[in-house]
Amino acid sequence: KYWTNQAHFDWAAKPNAREAASFLPENFAPLRDVLHYLPSQPHDQILDWLPQIGVQFAYGHTEAMMLPQLHIGGRTVVYCADLLPSPSHLPLPYVMGYDVRPLQTLAEKEWFLHKAVEENYILFFEHAPQIEACTLRRDERGRIVADKLGKLQDFLG
Repeated sequence: KYWTNQAHFDWAAKPNAREAASFLPENFAPLRDVLHYLPSQPHDQILDWLPQIGVQFAYGHTEAMMLPQLHIGGRTVVYCADLLPSPSHLPLPYVMGYDVRPLQTLAEKEWFLHKAVEENYILFFEHAPQIEACTLRRDERGRIVADKLGKLQDFLG
């Protein structure tokens, strides 16, 4: 089964000029008749979708981008998508130049990073080939920084 949410699918079907190269109809239009839709949520809520799987939504990078959360062996692994594409994007003001709503990304990132520290998330990155995952901690100045960096399997044992 293929899952998305209606808001994101509608956005992709009529992309703005900046995102047109990312949302190619030939990549997703053939799925239109077999897609299943999750109800989108505000960015500061997590949808409990299936046993062991939750989904957070973000609206700053693109409309209703989904960040899946997998609960594995007592840990939560979050696929960060383009909210945090790499560990280099951990500092709050480091947002991508092609976010459609960069100030919203900033607010979403702040909420997410605080939750990730509180709940000891394992962050799984999309655009960091050498560093797949990390955990977070607060440094001596209270900033959220990477704690351990490595391959996802290093964190799951």
